[in-house]
Amino acid sequence: MKHLIILLIVTSLLVITGCVVSKESSDVSRLIVQSSKIQKELVDTTVFKKCSIIFLETNDNSLLRRINRICYADEKLFILDRSLNKILIFNMEGKYISEIHQVGQGPGEYLSIMDFCVDIVKKQILVLCDRPYKIIAFDFDKKVMFDKKLDGLYFNITADSGYAFCNKLEISNEKGQKYELYRISIESDDVFHYLPIRTNIGSNRVYKGNQITSTQNTYYTRRFDYGIYHLDGNDVYRKYTFDFLDNSIGEFS
Repeated sequence: MKHLIILLIVTSLLVITGCVVSKESSDVSRLIVQSSKIQKELVDTTVFKKCSIIFLETNDNSLLRRINRICYADEKLFILDRSLNKILIFNMEGKYISEIHQVGQGPGEYLSIMDFCVDIVKKQILVLCDRPYKIIAFDFDKKVMFDKKLDGLYFNITADSGYAFCNKLEISNEKGQKYELYRISIESDDVFHYLPIRTNIGSNRVYKGNQITSTQNTYYTRRFDYGIYHLDGNDVYRKYTFDFLDNSIGEFS
């Protein structure tokens, strides 16, 4: 008897419960979070514009253990399972299409996946690997387009105009690392860096989730920072900042 994997897909509106948006002179939108207005119950119709329930086909090739990231592009769902080191591809009816599972030590292969993204413009899947350190690009037919070595461990990836935005750990033992966010050229050796690492951040941490998110715009968040950073071409700047008023615990610079 086949087991069904049910995937709930929601399209969200930019609504933050208990928040008031105000514009500062520096063009940074301040989101005031008033805890007294936060309710335990959430009226989901104020947050979700659309909801779809997708029953994913289950067969010998489409088995999942854990979902780490989902990307939607070209009327397809791309689902990363890091524990199995593969990316599964389904259509919007839940039918299994194919998978990327190129485990090995040769060109276009990897031992472990850290993250991935979909370049909608070039119709490519960029796979960020942590063993070894590199980015592999596949087209939607799983053909290897390039295999680019990296200088160290990166955690998240998103594509932007021929570049890949990737982030490193805030605290690193890598020699010479001074920044945590990088824009890496896909077609050349150009690398640009942003956001200096903060020396007063401790190394003890819990899992931080996906810090780079991309829909119509690309944003970056980091711990002990109330800001949301906008990744815009060759520029990175703070777009929003949360103000918890009397409940703020301070910010690390």
